[in-house]
Amino acid sequence: MLKSFLKIILNFIYLIYRAILNIIPKFIYKYLIKFFNDLKNLTELKYYIKKDKYKLEINNVSYYIYSRNLDIFSDEVPRAASRIPQLNWGREYIYEYPVIKILQSIFKIEKKPIFMDIGAHQGYFTFFASKYLNDKYPVYGIESNKDYCKDLKISIGLNNFLNCKIINEVLSDREKEMYIKSSSVNTLSKKSFLDNPELVKSKTLDNVVYENKIEPNILKIDVHGSEGPLIKGGHKTLINLVNFVLLELHPPSYINKYSPGYTRNMIIKNIIKLGFDCYAIGPFRTINTDEGTNFIKHKKISYLKVTEANLEGILFDLSFGTLFLAVKKDFEINKLDCLIYKNIDEL
Repeated sequence: MLKSFLKIILNFIYLIYRAILNIIPKFIYKYLIKFFNDLKNLTELKYYIKKDKYKLEINNVSYYIYSRNLDIFSDEVPRAASRIPQLNWGREYIYEYPVIKILQSIFKIEKKPIFMDIGAHQGYFTFFASKYLNDKYPVYGIESNKDYCKDLKISIGLNNFLNCKIINEVLSDREKEMYIKSSSVNTLSKKSFLDNPELVKSKTLDNVVYENKIEPNILKIDVHGSEGPLIKGGHKTLINLVNFVLLELHPPSYINKYSPGYTRNMIIKNIIKLGFDCYAIGPFRTINTDEGTNFIKHKKISYLKVTEANLEGILFDLSFGTLFLAVKKDFEINKLDCLIYKNIDEL
C-alpha cells in the first residue's frame, strides 16, 4: 500500500516538473542538471551509509570501504586474489600487508607525500593512505573500471576525505583505442573477452599527471599485467617526480597478454634505466616461506637488491606475481625501518 502511494506521489511530481520545464528559459537547464546530480549523489551517499559498507582496521588505522559485493572482504572466498586484503595473522596468507608496512615507512620520511594508487580497485591502499596521512596530503586513485570508480567515490564520502581524488582512466604507452572489462584492465583485442567488452581510449601516465596538475612522488602499481606499456608512458613522471614505486610484477601469462612485446626482465630493467634502484621484496602474500617466517619473527620485510647478475635468478620459475620496490638511485634503503636485508650470496 505504501509503495503504491509513493509511486502515485512521484508520478504527480514528475508531471508537474515536466510542465515547469516547458515554461522556464533554456539557460536554467544547466543549473537544474547540476542541482539534481548533486541531489542524486547526496541521496546515494546517505543510502549507502546505511548499507553495503565494510570497516577495515589496520595498525590502528580504520576506514570504510563501500562495495556492491561485500563478499570480497570475506575470508571464506577461496581465491586470495578475489579478496580485499586482510591481515589473517596465524593463517597462511598475509595478503599484501607488507605493502602497507612499506608505505608507512615511506610516509614517515617523505616530507610532502603525494601518493598515487594506480589500479585502485576498491580503494584498499588509496583510503589507507588518506587516513594514515590524516587527509593532509593529496592522494589519487587511478582506476580503469567505471563501476569501481563509482564505488570509490562513495567510499570517499563515507570517510569524509577532502584530499582524495579518483581518476577514471586506462593507462598505456600512448593514446589508443583499447578494450576493457572488469579488472582485466585492458587489451588490444575484443576477442580476448567472451562478452560485452567496452571500447575506451587510453592515456599515458605522463598525460594524466600533466592534465590534472599532479606531482606524485610515491606510486603503487597493480595493473594486472599492463605494467610494461604503463611504465613506458610514464617516463617523464618517473624521472622528474617519483621517488618510490611499489610494483606488483605479474606472472608471464599476464605480461604476455596485456604487455605484448615485454618480459618481466625488461620491465624491471626499464625502471632501473629511469634512475631507480630496484629491490625484490618478500614475503608478499603468504607466510608459508622463509621470508614469511622471518617476517613473523622480526616484524620486518626481507629485501634483496636487483642486479644484472641476479635478476634472472629472482624471476626464474616464478609463476605468480611478486613485489618490487624501486627507490631513486642512491637512496639509503635502510632508512625504511620496516626492511631487513636478505642475506644471500647468489641465486
